[in-house]
Amino acid sequence: MNTMNDNQLLEALQLYLMDITYDYAVMIDGPWGCGKSYFLKKTFIPKLNSDNRKYIYISLYGMSSINEINKQIYLQNIFGNKGVELKSKLFGFAGSIAFDIMEKKGIEVDKIQSAADLLKSNISIGEDTVLIFDDLERAKINVNELLGFINGFVEHQHLKTIIICNEQELEDSLDNIELKYLIAANNNITFTHPISTDDLFGGLGYYQKTEIEKKDTSKELISIEELKNRVNKLFDEKTEYKKIKEKVIGNTFFYSCDLKNACSSILNCLSNDNNSKNDETQEFTELMRKYLPELCEILMKLEHFNLRTFQFFLSKMFQFYDVLYKIDKSLVDVIFKENVQFALQESIRYKSGKENLNNLNYIQSDIADYIAGKILISSNFIETLIKKYDLLISEDSISENLITLYNWCEYNEQSVNRALIFLKDNIQKISHTHYKQLLTTLAVIENYGIIDSNFTDTFLEKLNSALYNNTDAKNILYELKDTILEVQNGRKIYQKYLNKLSYPKNSKIINPLHWWIDDSFNINSIRNNLPVYDFVYLTEREINGIIKRMKESSKASPIWELCAILDYLFIKNCGIWNNSINLDENLKSINNLLEQLNQYVQSNHNIDKIIKYAIKRLVIDLNRIKEELVKQ
Repeated sequence: MNTMNDNQLLEALQLYLMDITYDYAVMIDGPWGCGKSYFLKKTFIPKLNSDNRKYIYISLYGMSSINEINKQIYLQNIFGNKGVELKSKLFGFAGSIAFDIMEKKGIEVDKIQSAADLLKSNISIGEDTVLIFDDLERAKINVNELLGFINGFVEHQHLKTIIICNEQELEDSLDNIELKYLIAANNNITFTHPISTDDLFGGLGYYQKTEIEKKDTSKELISIEELKNRVNKLFDEKTEYKKIKEKVIGNTFFYSCDLKNACSSILNCLSNDNNSKNDETQEFTELMRKYLPELCEILMKLEHFNLRTFQFFLSKMFQFYDVLYKIDKSLVDVIFKENVQFALQESIRYKSGKENLNNLNYIQSDIADYIAGKILISSNFIETLIKKYDLLISEDSISENLITLYNWCEYNEQSVNRALIFLKDNIQKISHTHYKQLLTTLAVIENYGIIDSNFTDTFLEKLNSALYNNTDAKNILYELKDTILEVQNGRKIYQKYLNKLSYPKNSKIINPLHWWIDDSFNINSIRNNLPVYDFVYLTEREINGIIKRMKESSKASPIWELCAILDYLFIKNCGIWNNSINLDENLKSINNLLEQLNQYVQSNHNIDKIIKYAIKRLVIDLNRIKEELVKQ
């Protein structure tokens, strides 16, 4: 197949226009989106205009009747291309006006079905007019009928005619190949008569089958070649198309655009558009020209030559640029440099109907959704993207410094301190998945004296607020015990870390036992998820307050409330006490409270029986709490 670029095709068409040997049409063939129509509109038609040649351009896309095509031809013949377009814009009914005029002249428009009818109606088309029929394969009219109609203009009016087509799509539509194979495989169809060597079967079946052979035909396997031969024998629609094409079309030019020149031309059109001649548009086109070699390389590498995809990509990026330009012009070049190639790949993937790539970062994921139309462009979208971009950049630096810290023994003291200072200043941006390893490494280098405890204290204070912004992160503290205790003085370091991080910085821990002691407790406080921290809730002060209020109580209800509080603090929040440095202290306090309760019951024989029963239940609950905490 001989392919032509823009210059070669333009030269071939000019030679065709000058050819007076006989009447024929030419076809420009190529896949959808390769730039055939773009070439005609931007290169060939301007050349016709410069040569003062008239042309009629008809897109057959969706055309369902010959009459519909005729009307378009007549409109352009009377008013010209620009005239039809202008009148349609001004009035919206240029067609109606034109046909009213024609009918007043005695021309029955609806009866004009062919070029011959056109001649009879005295509405001739000048012989210097070039007819251009685009999208032949997208018409809803039978292609053989359509070519016959076009041939009327070629043969009767001797007009130069250009047909633009994706012939592969056209032939595929004529095939219905799956259905044809099924029919051709049917054994009820006889293919066994004697045939000549000129037959399409290539000599298959020179003899008549015997009766026995006929009976066994249901068991025969048909080869692919034989099946294809049967299809050719049975169905001749495609053959008919080829016969008509051979009669109408003298030359077929297969078009392949110069990708870089075509994409550059598209950018030039955007830059030269009268409606978009502003600084922003010019800067955008210059920016895209800078990336054009890399973009064309992607298109060629992926063997995607559909210029419509590039135009789609360009449209998406211009909208993206427009909003970004207005919000923060300084970030335009940086963000484009990082994402423009990815955006083109996503445009190709989206237009090809392929799924997105996995493992995209959150900026790429948003851009992929924007390309696919799942996210509309807006200032909020761009502002969020900028924040994510800043975070992504900082995450790259965070990763570098974390690697330095985790591999501290391979660096020097200055490098490790620099990494620690950076991480402390950006603590809010560190993912909680790093907390355990970060704190373990911190404990190790503190134990070896590489950093002093004062720096560790400030680091932990910074981490404290970040830690409690993530509800899952707090549990990481209790996973540190096994790793930190491996170092010398590990328990001391571990206790310091827990004391610094086990509850929010500068927050006052609410101890609901104080509410109970002051007789201001409300059961709804617990139901509203009162926070519980790694803290000693039962000190000597609380135990003395509990015993004092119990002695003063005249009913059992406060004791049942106390049972509920202790159950909430220790049983409902067992996870808090896992590896807790304060666990032993709480167990000692529970033992102390049990001892005090036993002494009170034994030394007071006049206690109300219901209150005494409630105290016994409290003792049972405290022993159950002890058992559960010991399991931790």
